[in-house]
Parts: sequence; C-alpha cells; structure tokens
Amino acid sequence: MSPSPEIPTSVAEQVRRMRLSGNLNEALQLASHAITANSRDWEVMGESIRVLICLGQAETAARLYQAFTAEPNLDNCLPPEALVRLALLLGRRDLLEGMEPPSNPAWLVTLLTEGDDPAETLVVQDVQVTGDNGPSIFTFTGTCPHCGHGLRQEFRTTLLVHRAWVCTSCFGPVQLDYSAARDVLRKKYSHQLASGFDHTDRDLIEHIKPRVSGAEPAPFIVQALAQEYHFLLNEIILKVSAAPDREPAP
Repeated sequence: MSPSPEIPTSVAEQVRRMRLSGNLNEALQLASHAITANSRDWEVMGESIRVLICLGQAETAARLYQAFTAEPNLDNCLPPEALVRLALLLGRRDLLEGMEPPSNPAWLVTLLTEGDDPAETLVVQDVQVTGDNGPSIFTFTGTCPHCGHGLRQEFRTTLLVHRAWVCTSCFGPVQLDYSAARDVLRKKYSHQLASGFDHTDRDLIEHIKPRVSGAEPAPFIVQALAQEYHFLLNEIILKVSAAPDREPAP
C-alpha cells in the first residue's frame, strides 16, 4: 500500500507555525511575500497582524488591521487577546472600556477585571550554553506563565538580562531577568561551579593574555587571532564540559 500524499501546508499555516515557534522575522518575511503576491489572502493577513503585534510593530499592525476589516461582509476578526494587546501597544486603553472578560487567557482576565498588565516571569525549564565562533550564546527555554505555551529566548555574550516580550500564542506579557537566568544556570551547571571552572577560566586568561598581546612568544596564529583565540578555547571547553560522560583519556 502506497503512503498517502502529504497535504500541502498553506502559507498562512506556515506563518502561524513560525510565529508559535518564535521565528517572528522569518514569519513576517514569508507573510509579506504572500501578501505582495495576493493582497486578498485574508488568512495570511490575519497571521501577519499577529506577528506584527508580537514584534511590537503596533502602527503597522493597526494599518493592516484596518485593511483586514474593511469589508464587513467578510467578517474578518482577530481573537480578543490579540486585539487587546494591539490596543495596549497603541496606548488606547479606552478601547477596552466595557469589554467583558473572557474565560482565558489568564492575563486578559486579570487585565479586564483588575486593570493590571504586569509581565510575569518565564517558567524556565532549561538553558543551553553554546559558542558561535567565539561569543557565548545562552538559550533559555520554558513555558508562558499565562497559557503554558513553549517559549524560547536567546542572549548573546551578556547576562545583564532584563527582557520583556509577549507570548507568541496568547499575547500575554512575559519577562526574563538576571535573577531567573542566574538561578537556572546555577542549577544546570552546578557540577561546573563545584569543580572550580571559574578558577580554570581565570588561569586560562592569565596564561594566554601575554601571548596574544605579544609580550611573550607564541605561534603567529595565536597573535593573529588575539581575543578570538580565547573565544575559541572557551568554545572548546564548553563543548567538552557539556558532553556526556566520557571514557578517560588513555
């Protein structure tokens, strides 16, 4: 029996999947190409508005929403959580007056009953530290505190962290700060903290500093790469320390 042919995924569904997975810029690019080719692709237009809201591009989202709802007989609409977030981005809380609170999401119920819209901290489940030709990349994954949707945030090099965004599913306000990032890093990499990796890194810096600066003799490649040589060594250390249990070297 031959396998059933795969049903082609519509552009709107592709944009939706990209949005939900956090690939917002790619989603917007795909949607823009589709709308340019067919300005009456209402499904793609609706998804585009959602993406723009997630990106914080309120004015563009509002203009597109006007075009989206210009023909009343089409009955085009967005879910209340998207419309409310757009109104808040535009500074138009007056548009929410008299709005009945829905059963969910939680942030919208709180907003419409109590008037508060504070960003809740991402429920971090894991963090991965990798290297990108030198600088460290910290990738935090977790769930939205309002709806439980899986979210991801990436930070490069720095841990001076305080980032706020909206959930790509329920449009609720989410944040990640230094305290939460530090806690999950300490938990995930506790074995490295206990084994004195900070001293190892300090010793590494002191060892290579005079060589990359030219104060002490070193191979030309070391001086040519300079700071990037240190980055590369750090990347090797990260990959080795993150590897599963290994057989000891002979």
